Amino acid sequence: MSDTMTTSAEQSPHCQVDLPDSNPWPSRDNLERCRLSVASSNRLYLVPVGGRRIILKVFTESPRHMLDWLVRFVPQSNLSTVRQRLPEDRCLHERRVIEHWQRCGQAVPTALSDELPYDLASSRSLALEWIESPSLQALLRDITLDDRQRMNFVEKVFAEMADRHRLALETDDARLAHLDANTGNVLVGDERVYRIDFEMACDRGQVVDLLAYEVVKLCRWIARDWNPVRISDIASRLVGHYSMIPQVLYRAISITTNRPFSWWHRLRDQRKKQKFPHEVTKYDVVDAIARSLRDSVDLRRPSLIHKVSARSVPS
Repeated sequence: MSDTMTTSAEQSPHCQVDLPDSNPWPSRDNLERCRLSVASSNRLYLVPVGGRRIILKVFTESPRHMLDWLVRFVPQSNLSTVRQRLPEDRCLHERRVIEHWQRCGQAVPTALSDELPYDLASSRSLALEWIESPSLQALLRDITLDDRQRMNFVEKVFAEMADRHRLALETDDARLAHLDANTGNVLVGDERVYRIDFEMACDRGQVVDLLAYEVVKLCRWIARDWNPVRISDIASRLVGHYSMIPQVLYRAISITTNRPFSWWHRLRDQRKKQKFPHEVTKYDVVDAIARSLRDSVDLRRPSLIHKVSARSVPS
């Protein structure tokens, strides 16, 4: 639920875990043998059951500070209550969001909690289908792939995201925004792109604001995991996929650049980049998007793009 935390390892086939050779569900005492060593506020288990593997997610108490920054970014949402929810409520919320995405035709793991045995079933436990697909993060970091192959995967993810965002705008559906949008929570299959980890999903809020937040966050992760110098190419491909809904991109620019004391945030981010050269900030993302929009005759809005360009700080 934070920039440094991803529950994507629950779905990544690159996870290394000692799986017991058994067909039935393991007992609670043996369950720890299946636990995944990932940075998460919840406990995750990769459990072999009847010749298949299932993810068991056990919700725990969430640190109070984890969503404070996101509440400030999207104040209209219900995120202020998400961080105060009990584990039982967060578990039920995530299952409902997964089921909603499935009804909307989106690719997500199927919830299998009804299959949990009595000794493992609880209001804090969510069983999910294991997806045999690598995460976008793993693909971008794969040294055996060239840049053309990486960009093909990125474009596939952008196409899925743009189609979903179009549906969200048409139906005014805030729940279709994937707010934990890091590359580890995106699984790239042969046919479809899967999203996982919906604990941060909103039931209400300004839909375009939530979609704009997802776009900026995912682009930051893509550039970090691939190569920060590719940010312009990434933004250019993104703009191409958002030709039908450019308002999402313009909202991303305006939210970021019009925040109070924007000049100070830019300066702070530049200092961070000097200390950590591979860091990618949200200003890097929106500046790259603005440049791509400026070069796109069909999508540009001169007044806004000139405003953004004037505020840009050379890196």
